Amino acid sequence: MHLDLARAFTYAFEDKRWLRKLGVLFLIGLIPGLNLIAWVGYQQTVARNVLFSRTTPLPAWNDWGDILIRGLMTIVAGVAYFSPLLVVTCCTVVFGLAGGRDGGALLLSVRCLTFFIIAIYGSFAALLLSAGGVRYVRTDQYSSYFDVIGRLRDLFTHFGLYMPGFLVQMALLIVIIIIVPLSIITLIGPFLILTAFSVVNGHLIGQIARRVRT
Repeated sequence: MHLDLARAFTYAFEDKRWLRKLGVLFLIGLIPGLNLIAWVGYQQTVARNVLFSRTTPLPAWNDWGDILIRGLMTIVAGVAYFSPLLVVTCCTVVFGLAGGRDGGALLLSVRCLTFFIIAIYGSFAALLLSAGGVRYVRTDQYSSYFDVIGRLRDLFTHFGLYMPGFLVQMALLIVIIIIVPLSIITLIGPFLILTAFSVVNGHLIGQIARRVRT
């Protein structure tokens, strides 16, 4: 699948009110807790606008409630998807504390196994969550995230659509993880970068959603 990366980075500036719209998103991004909900919700709303070929995909803040609800629902789904990893990690920590220094070899084996489980399950959960996000964009139905059989069907049916898009999104996320700590010295740098990421990633999700026909 060909994703128009250049378009994802430039489309926002075609909106005559881009500064006002993104300015509001940036200001909300300064509020701990609410910022994550706003970034994710704005991303999902951008994706819906791209899906429906809106002339100006950047959402206005007239429907701020819908934006925040989409963000909150997506975050809750993400927590549900990755909560098993928290359980596995906690169990490993408890096992390590209980074993002390006596079970060095066994503890190392458990840690290696835990890392393997986290890597495999984490990658699968992220891909499945990505498919759920695309379906949520298309239907605006929160239940899309928890129809696991349906999302597996989506992945198998449109693997050539989802996998390249997922890899591009992960590459962007890795870049963000690297540059955000470097921008802390500017104080507002991380908030600007994460605001931009939500806008760019939203367009990419919308491109994928537009190509999924069923």
